[in-house]
Amino acid sequence: MRTIGVIVAAVGFISAAYHYTGGENIELMKWSEGHQPLAGLGVGVAGLLVAAAGAALSRDR
Repeated sequence: MRTIGVIVAAVGFISAAYHYTGGENIELMKWSEGHQPLAGLGVGVAGLLVAAAGAALSRDR
């Protein structure tokens, strides 16, 4: 669960960064191009929450 969260967070934050730098050749989240940078930041934060939940759940074992 942590790995999936980190991957989702990276995709979200990188897509927001590409929006700011004008990265038109690489579109990681093409469906959200009209909603950038908020969509990328939202997906990144959601990924961090999933990673944190995975870390918290694994400590209980």
